[in-house]
Amino acid sequence: MEATLYSGKIKQLREERVWSQAHLAQAARVSARTIQRIEAGGKASHETLLSIAAAFKVDVHDLRTSEQDKKNDQNSQEHPEKQDEQSQNQKRKGLSPSIIFLLRVSSGVDLFKVVGGADAGAFEHDELTNQEEVDLVSSFLQDLHDYSDNWNDLEPKDKVRATYDFTRRLRELEDAGLWTFVGLDKRKFVARHPTLGDDSLELTTAYVYVLRSTNPLIVKPEAPLAAFVAVKLPKQIRFC
Repeated sequence: MEATLYSGKIKQLREERVWSQAHLAQAARVSARTIQRIEAGGKASHETLLSIAAAFKVDVHDLRTSEQDKKNDQNSQEHPEKQDEQSQNQKRKGLSPSIIFLLRVSSGVDLFKVVGGADAGAFEHDELTNQEEVDLVSSFLQDLHDYSDNWNDLEPKDKVRATYDFTRRLRELEDAGLWTFVGLDKRKFVARHPTLGDDSLELTTAYVYVLRSTNPLIVKPEAPLAAFVAVKLPKQIRFC
């Protein structure tokens, strides 16, 4: 079987992380046979590639290797000053890559693995149509915000109770046709002081989106719980 443009790159990224095919399949929420087939040169749907890219935490375009990619790499090596200038401009603006993948969560344990202890939070939701939805989403996001702020200070028993309670609340949202998606982004910020000088700081932002299950932005691969969305990062973050 002739290799596709992405089969070799996916295998390379997997081996760099010392992942087995089964591990990648679990992280991407696809079957192990799917990973075996793709690495052997089989074709993959765009949704499956998005799932694999999300597992690797890379852009889906990074999974493809082509002659144009090789030319671009060669140009970058021949003209590194252009690449460095773009990188510096991005750092000065405090920008990360413009796209982040948010994965669907259905349990409080998975939710707080992402949200617990983050330095900042960004919360979004679809348009709500009735008071019941408003009450469900507003209380969910407010309590999640409060718990994430104090997560590292909670006793183990309180964390257990919180994860159990939020599993129940995630199911209530799902019963109302609302799915929850989460993701993390790390950014470096520079704090400028007239006398002490500049000080760089890396902060983690948790993104939580509550979307209708019918939202066209949602990508739904083979397994329903493997759904995810790709969203643009804001240029500015409001810390809360």
